[in-house]
Amino acid sequence: LSYNEIVGKYGNPTPVLDFETGYINFPYMSALESEGYDYKTYNARFKIDKEYNLILNEKPLDISFEKGDDDSSGADGVRKHTLMVGPGKSIQISNGEYSGRLVVPSSSGGDSFAMYSDDNGLTWQKGESAGKGNECEVAELKNGELVMVVRDNIGCSNLHFEQYQRLSYSKDGGKTWYEKTVNTPLKTPICMASIDTLE
Repeated sequence: LSYNEIVGKYGNPTPVLDFETGYINFPYMSALESEGYDYKTYNARFKIDKEYNLILNEKPLDISFEKGDDDSSGADGVRKHTLMVGPGKSIQISNGEYSGRLVVPSSSGGDSFAMYSDDNGLTWQKGESAGKGNECEVAELKNGELVMVVRDNIGCSNLHFEQYQRLSYSKDGGKTWYEKTVNTPLKTPICMASIDTLE
């Protein structure tokens, strides 16, 4: 590979282990210098060998959105059409009707949502908006519903701005969200938050 093919930015790894296949799905973002630092988003699938080495199974799948006419960029070069995954972790649903589905918390153009796969990471669908915000993370509740924590950066430049966690809820595996960015009494910094559930 030439210098221009490898120099750039790589970030927001959002991995998940697929318990059905043993593959580690590894969504991530890449913005190469040779492409004007316009982010693309990929899913790589790895196996682990007996020596605990990660073995890439096939060429990473480009799951980027179609590039829009607006090439303006915000912080770190993220554009309106950038499919921004994570950062943090993805999940595989283990209960109910959507058991086995891979769910990647994502955002683009100011909205959070889930990217999901029902064929072990070979193809991906975009769910509906879970509310305004970005840098989200998702967890599965015991009843099979999903909860997403969404970073709200509205008003964050105000002096001593008080910010709180915002949660969204889905009953259909992340396709739609019946409650969106509900405010909670949990204070939070501007950076993204993690969320998990206890078994």
